[in-house]
Amino acid sequence: MEDSVIGVIACVSRIAASVVNAIAPTRSVYFLGPVLDMLSSAGATSLRSMASKLVHSDEIGELLC
Repeated sequence: MEDSVIGVIACVSRIAASVVNAIAPTRSVYFLGPVLDMLSSAGATSLRSMASKLVHSDEIGELLC
């Protein structure tokens, strides 16, 4: 799977979790928000992966610090 697709999935996950948390009518639905938010942390990883592909191999350490 491409990094950009993973980034889009992460963004959609974050948006869905925020919407569920905002309009949750009951407590059990409110607890569904963190479940939907589980994939949102993959966004930062996909951004770092895309950025590391844009720089030379000897500059990756400077990028990821």
